[in-house]
Amino acid sequence: MNNKKILYVFGPGRLEKIRNENIQAKEFFYGYFDLNNKHNLNAIGATKNPTNRNGVRQLLHFYDRVIVKLTNFPSYSTEIISLKHIKNYSKSEIAIFTSDALFISFLPIVLFYKLIGKKINNIVITMGLLGKPSTSKFKNITNKFFLKIVNFSSNKFVFLGKGEYELAKKMYEKNNSKISYIPFSVDTEFWSENTPSEKGGVLFVGNDGKRDYQLLVKLVEEMKDVNFTFISDFKFNYSAKNLIIIQGNWQDQLLSDEDLRNFYTNAKLTILPIKETFQPSGQSVGLQSISCKTPILVSKTKGFWGDENFVKKYKVNFVENNTVNEWSNAIAIINNFYNKYELSKEDMVNFHKEYSLENFAQKLERLF
Repeated sequence: MNNKKILYVFGPGRLEKIRNENIQAKEFFYGYFDLNNKHNLNAIGATKNPTNRNGVRQLLHFYDRVIVKLTNFPSYSTEIISLKHIKNYSKSEIAIFTSDALFISFLPIVLFYKLIGKKINNIVITMGLLGKPSTSKFKNITNKFFLKIVNFSSNKFVFLGKGEYELAKKMYEKNNSKISYIPFSVDTEFWSENTPSEKGGVLFVGNDGKRDYQLLVKLVEEMKDVNFTFISDFKFNYSAKNLIIIQGNWQDQLLSDEDLRNFYTNAKLTILPIKETFQPSGQSVGLQSISCKTPILVSKTKGFWGDENFVKKYKVNFVENNTVNEWSNAIAIINNFYNKYELSKEDMVNFHKEYSLENFAQKLERLF
């Protein structure tokens, strides 16, 4: 394959980590390090301290406000659009947007170059793009219209979750050639078991709005004989003898990846109570946990990120309904018959091959 000029578009904090070489787990760089050895890569990133002049910033801020007001999509063009970033984009053959929010934020620039005939292959990695319905009929109409603009402006959508990918194929039958599914992968070299003397307790990790935080608190109250650890930025305003709450999120690195790996490794079970959604909520946590040889228990949602083969191979345990009774029974069963749910050495060898970052990068490269 010919050497390509590729631009990665990252969210806040990623570029600083690349420059400072302050990286432990590499999954949230979406193949950047593997492809960097083969292609001419450049990268730009959103910043919380934009350098645009006041007039330009006000114009971009107006665009963001219009998008947020008229649709259910986020936009922060003031943080990603700058003269330097536009120049980098214009010199690229391929632009890889590492989230749909970044693509929407950069959309005015993408549309401009598209309309003047500049050929740049825009690849959008998406998680939850189609999982943003509104209770407002007006917003549902504007969402559909805006998605048409997004669809026109992009060359490929890479869905990381199987559920949302299947929905996209049904919604956009005429554009199936634009739609690809590449399972999210984790840094399996980093997320590996440190062989604890004894596993124990139930772990929850997560910050997104689709997690069922109220159910978590009810589980702690119901299962007083089980020790829980919650790692989250969510304000629980709750305490119990059998609960430890630790503040943590990826962007602020309140907890290091190494610390998080130790929590996964030492836990007996990782739980993911999730509200109904097409968003692949809990995907990174679930895969990190499995990679550390800790089984997962997860809500069965339309947006669950794995296929049937994945569920069987890696002993994914589902809860059909988000009730305290169903969840507490499922946790008790796994705790009491743990040998049945524990992942074998063969399972781990297969997982580390199938969900490696090298494998992800190879699949992404085929889209070029």
